[in-house]
Amino acid sequence: MAITQKTITQFIQDLYNKTGKIGLTATSNTDTTTTTPAVTAATIGSILQTIWRKIRSVVNAMALKANINNPAFTGTPTAATAATGTNTTQIATTAFVINSIKSLVAPVHYVGMTYISPEVAHQEGTPNTVIIGLTGSYRITIQGAAGSASDSRNRPANAGYVGGKGAEISAVFTLQANDVLLVVVGKMGTRIDAATPPTDGISGMGGGGTFVFKKISANSGFQYHFNKDGSSYEVLLVAAGGGGTTDLNYSATPQHGTDGIGATWYSPTTMQNPNTTTWNGTTSTNQPIGGSIQHFIANNAIGGYYTRSNNQGRGGYGGGAMADDSRPAGGGWYCNSGQAYSWSLGTSTRGTTGKNLGNGNFKIEFLGTSFAIDF
Repeated sequence: MAITQKTITQFIQDLYNKTGKIGLTATSNTDTTTTTPAVTAATIGSILQTIWRKIRSVVNAMALKANINNPAFTGTPTAATAATGTNTTQIATTAFVINSIKSLVAPVHYVGMTYISPEVAHQEGTPNTVIIGLTGSYRITIQGAAGSASDSRNRPANAGYVGGKGAEISAVFTLQANDVLLVVVGKMGTRIDAATPPTDGISGMGGGGTFVFKKISANSGFQYHFNKDGSSYEVLLVAAGGGGTTDLNYSATPQHGTDGIGATWYSPTTMQNPNTTTWNGTTSTNQPIGGSIQHFIANNAIGGYYTRSNNQGRGGYGGGAMADDSRPAGGGWYCNSGQAYSWSLGTSTRGTTGKNLGNGNFKIEFLGTSFAIDF
């Protein structure tokens, strides 16, 4: 039975009634100098009222406490903050949730961004650094930059020829927290035309390939491992750039630029050694073979440069090539006959030949881990 003021009051009334009937009075002790005060109903009532007040105070305090089963807290309850990555049934504080969310995004350079694409076409560029915040599976998708057409004013009929499109390739990788990725995002090439169109000028411009490298502790000697600036890297993914057109001012048999190959790709099981061609990007060089890993090591993936008859062309950042009359290739893992090819070290790889019409791009998507947050 629940203890309420009503039940206590009733108990007091009953006790009063009973004490009146049994006639409690004072009695003498053996010491005749003192007597025991009479126990009256009023005395008992006063004692019980005091007890009731104490009980009511406890009951009221208990009413402010949360139940053990399905507690409903009010105000601002606090708890110890667990370390990021904890996966137990302990309480998750707001600080723990915020720390966990922060760990899902790159903590440096492009904070919170998962997509990188250059805003302008250019021969030069700087690799982007992405630091992985949480161990787990990631899908990386990249596109090489498109190639470009040459000047065609001397042969207007050739004006419809265009550069090749960049490849797209995507794969899944298991990455660890604090892994460092170095990302070269390919750019389209640029040209400066002479005031008077030459009868024999330069080719179109090869588009830069897009490369994703992971920093590793040591170079194990594989074809996809390399050293640069005191660090070791492995090549995770490469999307081939599109090739440039032939010299449209000169050619009676013009050709479109070649598309970067992404529908098939090289890998450790289908190995093809990467091209070793390189150039400094400042000396006019007729080199139709696109740049690959060695070109990144030696010359930071700068685009090619070629000038003739006051026409100047610069291949796109990411190893886009330049040539005299023939079609220059885009940057990529490997180049053959003016066409660049892609690479994958990941799983669940898929790719498309001739996908991209603009500058290259990079996208990374977190797929999951043993610890996850549902939003």
